[in-house]
Amino acid sequence: MHFKKMVAGAVTNYEGEFELKTDIGSYILEITSIGYKKYQHSFHIEQNLYLGTILLKEDIHSLSEVTIKKRRKVLETKVDRMIYKVLKEPMNEGKDGLEILNNVPGVLANQEGLSVVTKSNYKLYINNRELKLTKAEILIYLQGLNASEIDRIEVITSPPAKYGSEGDFCVIKVITKKENNHINVHARGSVSYANEPYYKGGAAITLQAGRWTLSSNAGFQRGTKEPTQRYQIYYPNYLWDELSEDIQKSSQYSLYNEVTYQCNDKIELGVTYAITSSDPTFKSKNSSNIKGLDNKTDSIIIVRNNFEKERDSKVLGAYADIQLDTLGKAIHLCFDYLDYDITNQSKYVSETIIFPFSPYSFKRLRNSSFLYATIKNGQVDVSLPFSWLDLELGSKYSVISNKNGVEYDSNKLNENNSYDYDEQNFALYGSFSKKITSRLDIKAGIRSETTHYKQQNETLKKSNEKSVTKLFPSLYIKYRSPKGNALFANYQRRVDRPSFRLLDPYRFYTTPYNYSEGNPFLENYFTSIYTGGIAMQHMNLSMSYYHITNKYDEVTFVNDQTAVQVVRPENFYDMDRFQLYLNMNYGIKKWYKGSLDMLGLYSQTKSKIPKVVPSLSSYTGIFVSNNTIMIPHTGIVFDISYLYSSPSLAGSYEVSSYSQCDVGASIMMFHKSLRFQVDYSDLFDSTDKTFTQYVHGIKQVNWDHMDIQRIRFALSYSLNNKFKKKHREDISIDQKNRL
Repeated sequence: MHFKKMVAGAVTNYEGEFELKTDIGSYILEITSIGYKKYQHSFHIEQNLYLGTILLKEDIHSLSEVTIKKRRKVLETKVDRMIYKVLKEPMNEGKDGLEILNNVPGVLANQEGLSVVTKSNYKLYINNRELKLTKAEILIYLQGLNASEIDRIEVITSPPAKYGSEGDFCVIKVITKKENNHINVHARGSVSYANEPYYKGGAAITLQAGRWTLSSNAGFQRGTKEPTQRYQIYYPNYLWDELSEDIQKSSQYSLYNEVTYQCNDKIELGVTYAITSSDPTFKSKNSSNIKGLDNKTDSIIIVRNNFEKERDSKVLGAYADIQLDTLGKAIHLCFDYLDYDITNQSKYVSETIIFPFSPYSFKRLRNSSFLYATIKNGQVDVSLPFSWLDLELGSKYSVISNKNGVEYDSNKLNENNSYDYDEQNFALYGSFSKKITSRLDIKAGIRSETTHYKQQNETLKKSNEKSVTKLFPSLYIKYRSPKGNALFANYQRRVDRPSFRLLDPYRFYTTPYNYSEGNPFLENYFTSIYTGGIAMQHMNLSMSYYHITNKYDEVTFVNDQTAVQVVRPENFYDMDRFQLYLNMNYGIKKWYKGSLDMLGLYSQTKSKIPKVVPSLSSYTGIFVSNNTIMIPHTGIVFDISYLYSSPSLAGSYEVSSYSQCDVGASIMMFHKSLRFQVDYSDLFDSTDKTFTQYVHGIKQVNWDHMDIQRIRFALSYSLNNKFKKKHREDISIDQKNRL
């Protein structure tokens, strides 16, 4: 208002943000909202003015007379991402972050893992910061988040240049609520049963007081699983029939801490620290039955293996968010230091019985390895929004040092080996986005990466050194129709780099007749992705084409003369894949909510060594259904999910069909602070898979039973309280509202 005459007005968005444009002069700002007292503040404007967060006082008389029933829109589609808003509703009460993610279209989340229907990998971000954790550690972290802490989840299926170029991944970004003078506690514990119990538990606390935010998330898992594998090799003159029965005991503990400090209205600093320790053990009995063409047993090989693994990791991170002005210009700085220390040791005893003769041959072998790796990352991102164009620029520098060692001995062999791998990666990237018209948006970017690596075998006195520079462009286009639907198209180029384990050339034995080895000459492979589709209020439809060149896969090389099986990765094929994806979301008022994902695939590989590994093709259909049912006024919620996949291709392997059905029920008690849950995973015990591969015309079939069918009982407690504090008339500091 200008001398009591209104000169400008605005309505805030769902986050409370607003913007007004006016001339230089003296004004009175007046803010009104139902349920709050009127706010007025006088000031003089000569340039852009940032007001921070304006706190309104509650009007108890108004609140007693007015009820607001407007519902937020749950799903929103932007030019490069989908946004799922976590509403405060009975179906979400007491759920953890992993369960909330399972409600997001296209995301599959359960006690066994997290995945995305249309992507092969993901990166998890919490408030614009990537969690540098393993997949198992991410599950523990998400189970420590409470639904009441989460504001929204963004799924970026085609990540822009600043998120990296590694593989066919998507970004899952969890945005938490910012509530000053607030404490949130979430404690949980569960036990699941199959043949043996499996325990999980942990606690998380977030404290926001003044300029400080402190959070800590601790968790553990400990238990036993008993998977089974059957491996058959159809040699020309005999059948190798191998059965492996395992007892896997796992023990893992993790802790994630974060401290942030709001220096002023423009600078926020933060430090993160995570530690993890695990020491799983595997005991297996491996029985190989060798049969002749007459189907009679020629010999039996029995191997008893004891495998021990120790893994310790530490992750230290620091970041700074600097706002350059009130219009969105900002700088983000971050540094990460990762330290991994992994030790493996395998001891086995092999007994061979030759029919019809006895006694038998006997052999012992000890095989151990270690991996010590450090990763240092430094990254700078700059956001420069202008009235005519939005720019994002950045740079990232990474230094990787990896040391491997293998030691094995037997009756005739006693040998030590070491292998070192060092890598430096420097990336420059930039992107721009522009609103061409009120309905048409475009975003384009490019990323340049220069990688220098050095491999050294100290035992054999050999080394390999190389530098390479590659470009990775991206393009996004979105058009909004008058009815609110969105048409989109995008293009990306990606690279997949082999892991350290795949590069390490030395052998690791699991039996006297089976060992794996890396390939130091393994090369990166590249993927071009083209996607187009339409996003509607309750349905998304997209079609994608993938072209992959020089892809690698692990091949089990077999020899009918020696019966030795060697697992080694090779670059040997190109691949084309077409996919059609449909997602639908539906519900009935507040008591039922469901989603349906359907994916159709056609995959074709073209082998560069067809006499060794043939080319393959396959049609695949994947069906996923998630359903939540609530009994009104009882706090009882039922969850039912089902997944089915028809036969498919996994690299050079043909994979059989499989399915999984999970059911569960929960109830809220004690003023909605305590939640009891029971669920049954893999209800029909139908997740077994068969992997088939042909090498030199010899058929190999691997049947895999993962032992995930189990019943689980869980109890969680949540506390969500706001501190009492005095009302303030002044303008506090935040990064939301601007004028």
